[in-house]
Amino acid sequence: MKTCKKCKKSVPNNMKICKYCGTDLSSVKPNSKKNKSTKPNVKKEVVEKKKNIDLEKTEILETKSFEKIDENYEEKEELSSFNILENKEKNNKKAEDLTKAQQIYVVKKKIKKRKVNRFIFLTILILIILFLGIKFFNKIDDMGYIVNGDEKINEVTFNMGDVITYKDISYIITKVETSTGTAYKKPKAGNHYLIVSLSLENKSDSKHHYSGTYFTMLDGIGNETNRIISPVNAGEDLYSGDLVIGGKKEASLVFETKKEEKDLYLQYYDPDDLEKVEQQEQNEDNKQEEEEEIVKITPKFRVKIKVN
Repeated sequence: MKTCKKCKKSVPNNMKICKYCGTDLSSVKPNSKKNKSTKPNVKKEVVEKKKNIDLEKTEILETKSFEKIDENYEEKEELSSFNILENKEKNNKKAEDLTKAQQIYVVKKKIKKRKVNRFIFLTILILIILFLGIKFFNKIDDMGYIVNGDEKINEVTFNMGDVITYKDISYIITKVETSTGTAYKKPKAGNHYLIVSLSLENKSDSKHHYSGTYFTMLDGIGNETNRIISPVNAGEDLYSGDLVIGGKKEASLVFETKKEEKDLYLQYYDPDDLEKVEQQEQNEDNKQEEEEEIVKITPKFRVKIKVN
């Protein structure tokens, strides 16, 4: 290689003219190796230094850029973490709010359900009470006056038409008639026959034995008479028999009373009490009779008789 004197550029040794500037190179000798190795290339060194400086600047810029990127990344990462935490807190708060709302809804639903159940229960209870009350009052109305059997006689004195219930058997005195008898049988002078019509109904859960002997007639001066058998009420007389559950009986009783007597009471005795008296009367042993306490019985109820 040889160097152009004018442009100082290297050209091949066989070149006669510089291909860069056109200068005649015929007199220019090729570069010796010694000169090439001993003569320093200042421009190349400057270029290389400049390149190195540029590389260092580039590296510095890149480093700063990377540091800035790292800083931005860290900031973004911190911001992202903060946003994640904030979002998480918001989500947790929303979840808590939702949970509270759900709990409130569940509680309200339970309260509403309780109110509905309470309303239904109270409605059913009121209906039951009304039903039982109606049934009870109907029963009271149907059973009328209930006699326990331990009342005083003035406490169990009733009027004709009253429903009187004793031991779940109802008694009603429906009407009272008088009769002078028949051709075959007449009352004593000054007397007449009193025909008392009555109705019985068995409201117990077992059959009931009835008899006309359970009734007596009490007058105003304290005389008590038993019923009599008379043809004036033939076919209607209350004899003895059994009244089935729910059974009814329409019959009548005949008593002989004074015509002027107006203060009359039909009295009913418990058959168990009458049986005790009968057993006492049948006892023929005087000693035993003296030792035994005399049975005293009272009527369980009585009805004021109005004679037309």
